[in-house]
Amino acid sequence: MIFKMEFKRGLKQLLLWSGICALLTALFTLLYPSMLSSDMLALMNAKLEALPKELVEAFRLSGQDLTQLPNFFAYMFQFILMAACIYGMLLGLTALSREESEGTIEFLYAKPVSRVQIVSAKLANAAVSYLCFFLAVGVAGVLAGLCVRPSDLGLTEMASSFKTILLGGMIAGFTYLMLGFAVSVLLKKAKHAASMAVMLFFLTYIVGSIPSVTGVLDFLKWVSPINYFQPSEVVTAGIDGAGVLVSAAIMGVSAALTYTLYSRRSFYL
Repeated sequence: MIFKMEFKRGLKQLLLWSGICALLTALFTLLYPSMLSSDMLALMNAKLEALPKELVEAFRLSGQDLTQLPNFFAYMFQFILMAACIYGMLLGLTALSREESEGTIEFLYAKPVSRVQIVSAKLANAAVSYLCFFLAVGVAGVLAGLCVRPSDLGLTEMASSFKTILLGGMIAGFTYLMLGFAVSVLLKKAKHAASMAVMLFFLTYIVGSIPSVTGVLDFLKWVSPINYFQPSEVVTAGIDGAGVLVSAAIMGVSAALTYTLYSRRSFYL
């Protein structure tokens, strides 16, 4: 019951985020043939040289061979992944705080359900919603990739590269979702969840980018889950096992904290 109610309530938001991100993914991927032009590459390099070096390093705007489709998709997808992680964080932040914010907590507690069931249903809804979102983005990217795939790139090779990039991104997004889920227990209102999701994402992203910009404090890269699965690195080296373990640990601790804190939380009905 709760799962169905939550999914219907978030369906509009899901369709909006999925539609926009899938469309952008397809459009960016379809730009690949233009990267085969030496004039376009020269123009792009000139623009990058005009930017501050720190900005280029923080957002990984250089160093890839964009004439290769997998590399181009990885380069483009890193920006889509930022939006995907923000959406994951937003899903988590609103999962438990929405009831008090919208005044429906009294209705929910009138039903014969335990707090564990409430958390489980909301977590399941957030996970399914995010999976649907990522499937839409992934399908859009793969279909666009098929349209621009060069004849010298095998279908299996392209599919394998795209799958690895998308899988890494999905793990990063789910990690942010679970972090948001844990934080949502502490929120009384979901009114500012969107701005908080953006703030928390970029805070972790900026702190996690310090090692790549300064060359020191390497341990700070673990502050940002998106760093574990940077598309430009995943496409060449594959998914890092250490990143998967750290993400799994973060998700596990976040889930444990959520269930524990929610069971002790006082509500104002």
